[in-house]
Amino acid sequence: MKKLVILCILLVATNAYADRAITLPWELTFDSNSWVSDLARGECGGTSTHVTEGCYSGGCAKIVPPTTPCAGGGINGGGVGLRWITYPATSRIHIRFLIKFGPTFASSMRNSGGNLEVKFLVLDSPSRVGLLGLLGSDTDGRYLAWAAYGNLNVWTFRNQEPVWIEYAPFRIRDNVRSQEWIAVEYWVDSATDRTGVYVWTRDGAQSGSIVDVPKSNSVNSTGFWMSYFNSYGVANEGNWYLIDNLAVSTSYIGPPQGFTGGQAEIIIPPQNMRVIPQ
Repeated sequence: MKKLVILCILLVATNAYADRAITLPWELTFDSNSWVSDLARGECGGTSTHVTEGCYSGGCAKIVPPTTPCAGGGINGGGVGLRWITYPATSRIHIRFLIKFGPTFASSMRNSGGNLEVKFLVLDSPSRVGLLGLLGSDTDGRYLAWAAYGNLNVWTFRNQEPVWIEYAPFRIRDNVRSQEWIAVEYWVDSATDRTGVYVWTRDGAQSGSIVDVPKSNSVNSTGFWMSYFNSYGVANEGNWYLIDNLAVSTSYIGPPQGFTGGQAEIIIPPQNMRVIPQ
């Protein structure tokens, strides 16, 4: 039986529990600690704090995953990261963030009575307009891979068959793509019922779309939050990740200017999308 470790990013379209209302486009740089008072969330041993070391620029958010079960039993590790961020209803939403994993984040993820699942961005609950996942597998040593939740409730790791995690084009391990900044953009279009994921690395080895698949949900998005851990991990100094330069828009965003190779780049947006200057 295959063992899966799942880090999910959900998007949520509901005004309930809104902690910060924004207008689009919008960006959170994390340079100051002003976001902590209304957005930081930590449960079950997990923490979300403002730091200034190791960030992409200025400050950033340091997320330490839950390390103990939540009250009430079960395998839930609770919510850690950012609380609700809401915006006017839109059929298309793009959420771009920079992430850097700690040196033991991948190996510290574990099944605590079931598949580990972290709902990282939540879009329309309970309808789940969109779902971005970072799933893990031990089929080739421990590795993590990004996926989108497409039709038939299937995690999709790439744009062609077979779509399973064993064929994921981009993988993260303790010694591969950890401790370096990666840009990730997740998008959902409820008008065309499609969803997808872009990933960029600073060295340019990965640049662009890894998933673009159909989905079945025509509900507009009105907000998101990050993240809910359905399980919990091993506590150690390397079990963390940093989040920086969070951007939200109704159209394609792309990586920050100069992200790839440390030099300014010309980004050609996909059809029917436009670039938002950073």
